[in-house]
Amino acid sequence: MITGLELGGAEALLLELCREDRRRGRATVVASLLSEGPMRRRFAEIGVEVVGLGMRRGVAAATGPIRLARLIRRRRPRIVQGWLYHANLAALAASWLAALWPRPKLAWSILGAVPDFARYPPRLRRAVGLGARLSPLVDGILYNSRVALDEHARFGFRARLSRFFPNGVDLARFHSQPGLREAIRQDLGLPDDAVAVIAVGRSDPMKNWPGMLAAAEAAGHNVWLIAVGDGTERLPAGSRRLLLGRRDDMPALYAASDIFMLASDFGEGTSVAQIEAMACGLPVVVTDVGDNGLVAEGAGLVVPPRDAAALARALAELVADPAWRARAGQAAAACASARFGADRLYAGVAEFYDALLAGSSLSGRLPGAGWNQPE
Repeated sequence: MITGLELGGAEALLLELCREDRRRGRATVVASLLSEGPMRRRFAEIGVEVVGLGMRRGVAAATGPIRLARLIRRRRPRIVQGWLYHANLAALAASWLAALWPRPKLAWSILGAVPDFARYPPRLRRAVGLGARLSPLVDGILYNSRVALDEHARFGFRARLSRFFPNGVDLARFHSQPGLREAIRQDLGLPDDAVAVIAVGRSDPMKNWPGMLAAAEAAGHNVWLIAVGDGTERLPAGSRRLLLGRRDDMPALYAASDIFMLASDFGEGTSVAQIEAMACGLPVVVTDVGDNGLVAEGAGLVVPPRDAAALARALAELVADPAWRARAGQAAAACASARFGADRLYAGVAEFYDALLAGSSLSGRLPGAGWNQPE
């Protein structure tokens, strides 16, 4: 159960989980509160059924949970998994409305640290606060960063099981492809001597786009910023800025780039885009928000959030040293390959599901509930 089907990290994680489920012969149905979105096609391509619930963003309605309850009664799943705050609440409501016995196990996922509520409409604070109050009714909660788990625990989230799982990407898709570099750079209109800094994320207060624009502007006359993500096409234009908006050709764009930058001020769990870029051999400049700093160790530079001078200085240092960039890029690719493949993602979630179905704690060796075993 997911909020929507936009191009984003949470959606990409869910796609990889579903892909791994399909490879293992397991049936998964994805229900989306918001029916349409560019990722819907990607789920269909791997053979996953997607059910749109027809809700509208920012409009509370009972129709979505009621439709989901009917779907639960019809399909009788073993587990109902919420994916993001609003979908978590809808999954809880629908599970109880479905009135099945035995009841499917109910799990939530939280894919970021506690937001800065002052930067968002009040409905987000209400949703997170309601989630905290209702969390004891949930069988388990998945978090994609240790920081997210700790911050939500302090905020009041409680469940029978709480589990951190590592992000994972499709390493067959995201890997170093130097043969693509020249052609893609020509298509983008990048000069031969350009140092291309790619930044990926929706236009959102947490992402600190003004800070990244300023850092790229200050890093050198040959530095070009490639901005990718929903709403980035509306960022302020500049002579060395490519504001691309939504794109579905990320491996090619990473191949054309020299550095990955992510300067979030708050709210990150673990960035999927950062791991994709590292898998493609890019050194990184990131802020120490969520687990991004831990992931970036040895693969570039980590700076404090909300420190514009430190961000600009770090980016300029990496721009000025091609040999350092090459070494950090190799380390980044090795880290992603060893720690962040889709198989690791699936194994972490499958272990969590085994514990849910067994009704046990996650400590020690898990009972053989069979979720991660072939059927």
